Amino acid sequence: MPGTDWAMAVCFDLDFPDLVRANRNQGASLLLVPALDFRDDHWLHSRMAVLRGVESGVGVARVAQLGDLVLSDANGRIRATAPADFTRTASVLATVTQPAHPTPYARFGEWFDVLIGLMFAFTVLTTVRTRGGGDNHERAS
Repeated sequence: MPGTDWAMAVCFDLDFPDLVRANRNQGASLLLVPALDFRDDHWLHSRMAVLRGVESGVGVARVAQLGDLVLSDANGRIRATAPADFTRTASVLATVTQPAHPTPYARFGEWFDVLIGLMFAFTVLTTVRTRGGGDNHERAS
């Protein structure tokens, strides 16, 4: 949003972490998120928004017409929350501190996922090789 360190995303955008990470890398420290949830998934989607904030180091102000209003800081602490639906208007007010720096995830992306995947593959290959050699040795004895 011009003139501020805020960015905007729409409800479903938070299912994709790249948008939040890109906004953080462009200087955003607070993410404004209008949303319209279904009755069954309102809690899940509100907490996914909090998770996206933690991943990239931004505060999240999520306003749902049907669901949960959530204001969280960059560390994932819920500062304020309230349920809302079509029959009643709700609001929340809280102070959200400015994050100091982007997280490693915001800076470098999904390198950790790739590293864990490579370590898992290495472990599986090593285990298969070790067990394969061990079975042959036991049979020969």
